Amino acid sequence: MSSWRFGALKAGFFFFGILVIARLFYWQVIYGEKLKALAESQYRSEQEIPAPRGQILTSDGFPLVANQQTYLVYANLTALNLEPTEVAVRLAPILDPQDPQKIKQDLEERLKRKNLIWVPLARKVDRSVKEEIKNLGIAGIGFEEEEKRFYPEGSMSAHLLGFVGQDSSGRDKGYFGLEGFYERTLTGRPGLLRQ
Repeated sequence: MSSWRFGALKAGFFFFGILVIARLFYWQVIYGEKLKALAESQYRSEQEIPAPRGQILTSDGFPLVANQQTYLVYANLTALNLEPTEVAVRLAPILDPQDPQKIKQDLEERLKRKNLIWVPLARKVDRSVKEEIKNLGIAGIGFEEEEKRFYPEGSMSAHLLGFVGQDSSGRDKGYFGLEGFYERTLTGRPGLLRQ
């Protein structure tokens, strides 16, 4: 009887040891990379550094397509010092002088969102518009540098050059002409900043 109990106890310990080894194998080998990535995400952050879009030049170096510095206007909703309606009233005439009422309503809706901290208000605004908004002194309104395509020859060579629009994820993408044909070359490779 005691040898039977001893055998059962040995089998129990053996089975328990196999379970522990199998579980450790699962966590360290099979699921290990995911756990490593999860751990790194808790103390490291990654930020993409966008590559400037390449220029298209003639053989003598004259730019057919160049980049122009513009700005993204955004609002940090937690840092606003004015009511959303008041912010919209002040920004609308600057962002759309022709029809401020149309953009005012859109701005109000964006600024009243409760589930977000940061919202974009306008993209690709010129430096003069940025300075005008900055002079209003509204806390919580910020700017981020962007680039806009500039065609010195205007629409004269549009059929040859194509144009840059946005893809489904909101990134710039070349369509038609040289912009579309050389999309991968002109886009470049963005960098990555890890902290």
